Amino acid sequence: MRLKFAAIAALLLACADLFAIEVLVAPADRDRLIKTRDGRQIRLNAGSELIRTDDGRLAVRRALTNGERNPNAPLEPIKPSAEVSADRWIWFAGAEGAVGSVDRDYKIKTNEHNKSATEYETIDYEGHRFKTDGGSSKFSKDESVTTFAVVGGLKDDQEQNYYQLGFYTNDNIDEIAFSAQFGFVSIAFYDERIIPYARLTVGAGFEDGIDSLDSDSFAFGGGVGATYIFSPNVEFYGGLEYLLRNFGSASGEATKTGGGSMTYGSLKREETETRFYIGARYLFR
Repeated sequence: MRLKFAAIAALLLACADLFAIEVLVAPADRDRLIKTRDGRQIRLNAGSELIRTDDGRLAVRRALTNGERNPNAPLEPIKPSAEVSADRWIWFAGAEGAVGSVDRDYKIKTNEHNKSATEYETIDYEGHRFKTDGGSSKFSKDESVTTFAVVGGLKDDQEQNYYQLGFYTNDNIDEIAFSAQFGFVSIAFYDERIIPYARLTVGAGFEDGIDSLDSDSFAFGGGVGATYIFSPNVEFYGGLEYLLRNFGSASGEATKTGGGSMTYGSLKREETETRFYIGARYLFR
């Protein structure tokens, strides 16, 4: 009889434990970053499982010991240091580097300075020569550029979207650009650490330096890439971006063949840039 009561008691305790604990994420042989429905992210070490206790709280249990399951392992409540902040909006700062190819298109419209065809002035611009005979000329130029940037902004931690302001500089132009990056959480992979995204960008360019406060160009474009969540505070990202810059029409000035300079008419310039970039962010959680 005593053995019968002992067996019933053991069975009841097992049932109580079964209903008190719900395993949300089974253990695995590698570290993982788990994202909950409320936007939080919890790091699970290899061999650990995420569970929900009878009072609805989340906890971690070291479920595997020497490769074998250990249901009696102690529960470890989720600590703030082990859990990414539940705040939806998070400030970040970072840096980018990019290499790309720029294709420039020029259109020059000259004024007629002399009526005799043998007396027209000849000008040099970007290695090309033109006569000031009232005609128009077009030419293109290709160049490889390396760009560096410092960036900062806000991350929507729930949707994995980023809203970023950056200062970009290379040998030709300084730019202030705003970009909106939209993450595709539904197709994230590698334990949801790698999140593909699309990015839209607009910006203003300053050929004489940003301190001139005189913008020369307007840029817009977009691209695709992916973010790698290295840790709750550090992320790496990279992608491909295509930009179109319009410099508009301006009064054209150039060097005369015989020396000196002159205003010859007007210059209209556009350029496209295709660039590959990588970057890193630090999130202030």
